[in-house]
Amino acid sequence: MYSKYIVTRNTTINEYFIKLAYKSGMLDDEELWLEALRDRNSVVHSYSDEIAKQIIDASKNKYIALLDILLRELRANWMCE
Repeated sequence: MYSKYIVTRNTTINEYFIKLAYKSGMLDDEELWLEALRDRNSVVHSYSDEIAKQIIDASKNKYIALLDILLRELRANWMCE
């Protein structure tokens, strides 16, 4: 079903949509979004308290601001009211 969205064997559907949103101007920092995705994937499969703490810290320091920027972008340019 999702195979039409897969760009390469090494690109997941989530990465594809991040790249697409970046190319369309919805996202400003493609690499930071991809980093957030990698961290999200790591924390889901990690059983290490240290790794989880690092990802939680990154979320507080970087990713909350990233989501806030996306919300402002969506409200300003992408939502129909």
